[in-house]
Amino acid sequence: MAPSGAHRERHRTDRFSRLTRISFRVIGIPVVFGPAILVGLLVLGVLSRLTDAYLAEWVVLGFVALLLHELGHALAFRRYGVESSITFWLLGGFTVPTDQDAAERLTERQLLVVTVAGPLVGLVIGAATLAIGAALNLRAAPDEIREPVFLWLFVNLAWGLFNLMPISSLDGGGAIEHLAGAAFGRAGRAIGLAVCIVASGLIALAATTAGLYSIAVIAVVFGLLNPGPYRGLLDEVRHRAGSDRSVEDSD
Repeated sequence: MAPSGAHRERHRTDRFSRLTRISFRVIGIPVVFGPAILVGLLVLGVLSRLTDAYLAEWVVLGFVALLLHELGHALAFRRYGVESSITFWLLGGFTVPTDQDAAERLTERQLLVVTVAGPLVGLVIGAATLAIGAALNLRAAPDEIREPVFLWLFVNLAWGLFNLMPISSLDGGGAIEHLAGAAFGRAGRAIGLAVCIVASGLIALAATTAGLYSIAVIAVVFGLLNPGPYRGLLDEVRHRAGSDRSVEDSD
């Protein structure tokens, strides 16, 4: 049977995707990225009015910082006996366990460690960069040295702090969910999800009032318009309702 037009188009798309993706391993952890993440970093750099060598440095340093962030998650997974892989997309990366069953057996406290491990790597690197820069008095260094150091400081320290904001889909939102789950059990996850949804709305409002529109957009897109938190909250409510009915039936 001759392949249909849709099939041929999908085949060409898959082939193009394979050709444009780059795969490698870091300490045994699979990493896959394509042009999307580089385009995303390039756009952010242009919007930040970086040009020429500084723009190239921004893309390279930004990618390295994102990779180190995801490696923090992956190494935390490995600490608990779960292997994972790293994939990058337009706005960052994500670390996915290769054994979902093993990952689901992790406790809320372990998942909390995995979640905060990523931004913690950036904060530690950023703090170390700040300390070294102060010790060497890099403020007096020429622009060719000072500017890359500042960019490296920003992509680690600033991005690390930003990622800890209590917005769903960011590490801060995940940390609240797992923290509430560890404190209150399964019902705590519903509490954590609800808190993140409310916090996303408040952050969007505060950011808009302060003129920080980029943060407001992220809070709306990732926190309020993202169906994941609502789906998770609904699942927890359904699970709770099913548990209550089971108790009533047994009585």
